[in-house]
Amino acid sequence: MKTIAKLLCGALLLSGCATTGADSEIGETVFTGFSEKSDGTKTQTMRGLVCLPEVGDMRLARAELLKPDGSDAFCNYTDGNSDFFTVYLSDFPDWSPEDYFKVSVNDTRIVMDSAGLTIDTDLSEHCELSFIDKTSVLKAFSTIEDSVMTLDQDPAVVFSRSNRLSILTLTETAERQYLKFRYSLSGAGEADTKVACDFLRGQSLFHQRNIRDESGEALSEEEMMQRLLQNLIAKEE
Repeated sequence: MKTIAKLLCGALLLSGCATTGADSEIGETVFTGFSEKSDGTKTQTMRGLVCLPEVGDMRLARAELLKPDGSDAFCNYTDGNSDFFTVYLSDFPDWSPEDYFKVSVNDTRIVMDSAGLTIDTDLSEHCELSFIDKTSVLKAFSTIEDSVMTLDQDPAVVFSRSNRLSILTLTETAERQYLKFRYSLSGAGEADTKVACDFLRGQSLFHQRNIRDESGEALSEEEMMQRLLQNLIAKEE
């Protein structure tokens, strides 16, 4: 069976293949890499990470695994000039969201320091506030306990210099599974930061939906509430 599994991996012509199975004689072949559609979309079907061929003005440059078992993968985009965008989907069962984000910020800071960018606390706060939209509010309503509503915000850090922004943000899609975004672009100030962070919020919702659809999870409570609200508004109109 091991020989057959190796042949299957080679025939797929795509990165990432692992063989698992409780029975030592009858293994189960699990493809952990990316499949590609005719339009250039690459998908890690195992977990629902979708890398579109284009995002805004940026084109997909790489879609790769960081771990052979598929638990850590990324899509990287560039406009061929100065804008870069990377989305990571990573499973770190031993890391809390706070600890993982802290480590990510520290690692990113080393790179940013060499490029002359420093953390702007005001812009970081504006970015986090821009993540508060109707989806996050509906989620908060769906989790009210003892008349207390908790509004979660995805953490964000904005590095900046006179004409450059680089943003790091994190979303926990499931327990100890994380979507991490890195977005570097030309720009400065609150207006450019808001546009960039709105873009990241949209990307986060897009990837969360694909990950959930692939896992077969039912609609979340906030999504059911959102659909109910939309139906009520439609009836009134």
